[in-house]
Amino acid sequence: MAISLTIVLGCLLPHILTGEDPVRVTTQAAAVFELHLANPALKFLDLFRRAMRISQDHMAEELVRTLVGSIGLMLAVPVTTALACAFALYRHRFGGSAPGSARSASKRATVIIIEPL
Repeated sequence: MAISLTIVLGCLLPHILTGEDPVRVTTQAAAVFELHLANPALKFLDLFRRAMRISQDHMAEELVRTLVGSIGLMLAVPVTTALACAFALYRHRFGGSAPGSARSASKRATVIIIEPL
């Protein structure tokens, strides 16, 4: 029963609610069961507090990861726009054809796709 409950609590529920990484949450659910096995006399609130102390590092890591990812998303469009503007204006300096030349007239646009890491 504990294994199937751990799977439900750790894999399905967080993924459905938030898209959270199931491995991290399954580890937290397993820690709760281990704490209970180590001390079955713990009441709900004591068990919850001890388990939350274990999860503080996970939550801090997730917060930092979310902030860094958000900053990256916020910067992706302006940085890409700036690079595209520089390339459009100065492509002849990078080996592209000069604007208005016969070679540039045959090519409508140059598309650069930059994938996030």
